[in-house]
Amino acid sequence: MNSPVKIPETICLIQPFTRPDRLQDWPQTPQMHSGHLADSNRGWRTQYPEVLADACIACNLCFLFCPDAAIYNNEQGIPQIIDDWCKGCGICAVECPKNAIVMTHAVTTGESDE
Repeated sequence: MNSPVKIPETICLIQPFTRPDRLQDWPQTPQMHSGHLADSNRGWRTQYPEVLADACIACNLCFLFCPDAAIYNNEQGIPQIIDDWCKGCGICAVECPKNAIVMTHAVTTGESDE
């Protein structure tokens, strides 16, 4: 008869989350490690996010929730959109607690796929 496996109690402890101070300390998205990152997603989008720098508190929630790793911080810590990677899904705008990201129709931004 086999004896039951003992699991150490430390494995099941929930660790408190500490918000990193620097962007590079956040975990990278799975797309960055997969080797299958698309060159461009912009060809089919109908809207585009614009960051309102004055309203942004640099919480990085947009960075964390972006499914395409299309957001990075500039030197001032304000999120910027990587034009070719953004597919215009709007998740960043929905998750922003200060409404500092607005979705603009791609036609009004003068975008062209050429």
